[in-house]
Amino acid sequence: MSRLFGPIKQMGFVVGNLEEALTYWTETLGIGPFFVIRHLPVEKFWYRGEPSTPPDIALAIASSGELQVELIYQYDKHPSAFLDCLQTRGEGLQHASAWVDRKGYEKNVAQLKESGVPLAHEGWLKDDGPRFAFFATDMKAGGFQYEVSDVADPRFSALGETIREAANGWDGSQAIRDLTL
Repeated sequence: MSRLFGPIKQMGFVVGNLEEALTYWTETLGIGPFFVIRHLPVEKFWYRGEPSTPPDIALAIASSGELQVELIYQYDKHPSAFLDCLQTRGEGLQHASAWVDRKGYEKNVAQLKESGVPLAHEGWLKDDGPRFAFFATDMKAGGFQYEVSDVADPRFSALGETIREAANGWDGSQAIRDLTL
């Protein structure tokens, strides 16, 4: 558990080929089912503090116990922390995430900014959806970024619960489930 922000709820991995990664996670590791959002509807986006075109990304999300696994695939070359990781370190762990409600998001983001940790990218989903901020805590070898997201807000938490429940007792069928936001 982070003494600053509470328990880590998610580990996010950037991948160069989403279908191959899904096969690995579901068949080799037996984790699933994965809920896949093929084009995440990001409404507003900032890269390194500057307004930027949102990257076109796919997210594939599954649960392993209380931990959520997120696979991130970027279709385009718009600047993002995901593309930075893929280009500098290759595929693999990109971030750990703490989930908070709307008030917690404001508090944690302000706290990290005040501490001097650089903001890698930030955005939110369409229709006043969840917000996310990725902080560049990956400056050390083997490090990864830290994400603050307000998906624990009651307006958004039902999806996470659906994903967690689907993983409980999953029999390996319907390993990939497309999801639209």
